[in-house]
Parts: sequence; C-alpha cells; structure tokens
Amino acid sequence: MSKFASTSAAGTKAFARRTIEKLLRAGHRPLVIALSGELGSGKTMFVQGLARALGIRSKLQSPTFVLAKWYRFGPRRGGFRRFIHVDAYRLRGAGEARAMGLTHTLGDRDAIVVIEWAERIRKLIPQRAVQVRFRHGKKPNERLITINE
Repeated sequence: MSKFASTSAAGTKAFARRTIEKLLRAGHRPLVIALSGELGSGKTMFVQGLARALGIRSKLQSPTFVLAKWYRFGPRRGGFRRFIHVDAYRLRGAGEARAMGLTHTLGDRDAIVVIEWAERIRKLIPQRAVQVRFRHGKKPNERLITINE
C-alpha cells in the first residue's frame, strides 16, 4: 500500500506518472486501475497524469455522458496499445455495466483500463485491479491518495 498527500493538480498528476511507471514495470496484465472517492477529490487529475505519462496528448476529460473513451498511444508501453477511460458515475450497478460490454473491456490484455467511480460497479471490478482511493484532506487543496496494489 502506498499513500500520498497532494496539494495541487500538478502534484496529483506527477504522482500518477510515477504510479503508472511502477505498474508498467510490475507487468500487470490486464491492467485495471479502479478509482474511488469523493466528488472533486482528484480522480480526473490522476487520470490526466496517467494519460500524459503514456504519451497521450489529447485533452482528457471524464467521459461522464459517453461512459468510456478509448485512446491509442505510442510507442507501445509495456506491451499495451490502448488506454480506456471509464466513468461509472451514471451507472446504477454492475449489471448495467455488464450490459454495455464492460466485462470484455476489463479483460483486454492490450489495454490499460482506468475506471472513475469504480465503487458503483464494485462487483464487476477484477480482484487483481489496482485500487486507488481519493479523499479530501484537512486543507482546502489537500488530496489524500491511497493505492492498494
């Protein structure tokens, strides 16, 4: 388990870059990163940091209304070809996620799948997923991030 306290968006993104480098070295396949936590606690900033570290230059926003966005990145990092960003905020549970084909996406060995609001589809998240929890700290800009690998 690792813990990090961030006081800025830049700090959260830098921590995400260090995290993805560590995960790529560890060789997780498929790589599913399940993010949970309060609204405004840094989940999207973390995803933006992951994407940037993988060489994705597109402006990345939470896919709240489209539910998922696929990105290609190159050169291949750790053997992965795709970055899939899922936002489960609007989903009512694992059954709804299963119906939209998310089970197949979670097993994609060529993809890094990052899920915001993973707690909403907890039953569908693979046991080997990397769990990242976000909380607001005591100071206005402080974010507390805990990773269980």
